[in-house]
Amino acid sequence: MDKNSFLFKWMWLVCCFGTGNKRIWEYVNMHDTLDTAFDLIYNANARKSLNLTANEIKSAGAVSENAVSEMYDYCCKHDIEIICYSDENYPERLKSIFNPPAVLYCRGDILCIERELVLSVVGTRHPSEYSLRVTNALIKQLCGYELTIVSGFAVGIDIASHLAAVRNGGKTIAVLGSGLDYNYPADNNRYCTEICENGLFISEYYPKASPARYNFPARNRILSGLSVGTIVIEASKKSGSLVSANLALSHGRDIFCIPPHDLFDVRYQGNAGLLRDGAIPVMGLRDILNEYYENYSHKLTHTKAVEYIQKTAAGYDVKTPPDEPVNPVHYEKPGGSLPDSIPSSGSIYDSDIMQFDDETKSILAIMLKNNKPMRPDEISLIAAADISSILSILTALEIEGVIKASGNGYEVKRQMPYPL
Repeated sequence: MDKNSFLFKWMWLVCCFGTGNKRIWEYVNMHDTLDTAFDLIYNANARKSLNLTANEIKSAGAVSENAVSEMYDYCCKHDIEIICYSDENYPERLKSIFNPPAVLYCRGDILCIERELVLSVVGTRHPSEYSLRVTNALIKQLCGYELTIVSGFAVGIDIASHLAAVRNGGKTIAVLGSGLDYNYPADNNRYCTEICENGLFISEYYPKASPARYNFPARNRILSGLSVGTIVIEASKKSGSLVSANLALSHGRDIFCIPPHDLFDVRYQGNAGLLRDGAIPVMGLRDILNEYYENYSHKLTHTKAVEYIQKTAAGYDVKTPPDEPVNPVHYEKPGGSLPDSIPSSGSIYDSDIMQFDDETKSILAIMLKNNKPMRPDEISLIAAADISSILSILTALEIEGVIKASGNGYEVKRQMPYPL
């Protein structure tokens, strides 16, 4: 391997200082260019005059040119592409974060790393069925608009996100806290081929590196750095997902958050806190698309995005593609499989919020049977109910988006998720 190449210099510095060590950037920035910093530290006599610690001087003397070349040869032999900070295809968005990875090891579809519309998805390793259902439904819809999903390949929400993407025609990026060739977590090994064929694995660690506890918080900066926004699916009060959310916030990224299924469920205390502090609540696909349509309309599936944004902005009820599941995810989880359907209305919460009382159901039944806009007094007459009560019910239904007002009265906006 050529000692004068950018790749060699970055790999050598990482071996010298350690993966993810911000001291790499302190010295490169101090000496203005990579070449100058490398030449000074690589030279045994020159490095003694630098402000290096004793351990750094010892490490620099121990890292040989052959050791770096052997790492490079191993990657070539095992279909691992190495991207360094100086490469043209190094993600521009990742360059903007504090302490970006100097070297990335990649396996799979390398074009995934060049995509502009990337969203990270984070959540617990022990998700509820509700969270798994939301993850699958939302990602299936996002894949219809060519958004790439990035996550951390852990069990739980991470692997469910990856599988929902690749099994619904999308792309995914798995950012690891270990080397690409270290089997971790073992439970997810069976999915590696499937994800590699439809996405990309990334790590800043040498391919055989084992995981360590401090690797995963460090890994999270890459997750948020690659993304335009982070979606928090399920987070408790002390969840590691909140670390990812805070990193995304420090990087100037959007924070999306799934509202809790139950406000008193301790598993969603982190979600509740993020929403309280200003995270964007995700009630459906439009909450995400609207954030990026103005700046990324040319990157979205254009005709579908234009139609969806325009019609929903005008108040129309639009089915969000794909209408039918494509290769639905079956992520094996103790206690049950992952649901793969979503109500045709495009809201992932219809079946949860529409637990109407009998009086409300009777009003909806009258409106559905009439099958055309109705005035409140007409409904009152048929229901034999007080007009003030009818107006109160209609107002509540309109707020929840179940009915809509028109010039001729009120009509049901979408199909009910259960028989009235």
